[in-house]
Amino acid sequence: MLVLIKCTTNRVGCDTENVYRFDDDSTDEYIQEYADDLARDNAESYGILDEEQEYCEANGIEFIEDEHYSATYEKLDMTDADAIEEYGEIMEV
Repeated sequence: MLVLIKCTTNRVGCDTENVYRFDDDSTDEYIQEYADDLARDNAESYGILDEEQEYCEANGIEFIEDEHYSATYEKLDMTDADAIEEYGEIMEV
């Protein structure tokens, strides 16, 4: 099954969108957990979490990690060739 995962952050230019191949019997819960992990990794790779945590600590604000990133997914009904043409590549899970 092909799934488009969109990872967003609270910073412009730091979002990602990729297609992943999951087993056909993968549950929605598993796909969402995988997407959430990708979103966290994406935010961390840009240094967003460290910077936001430092800012919050310096200003006496509670740091809530998952307010700085999110993930959504969409199951795609298309062939591998169409997905590659539209999104560039298919990542294996």
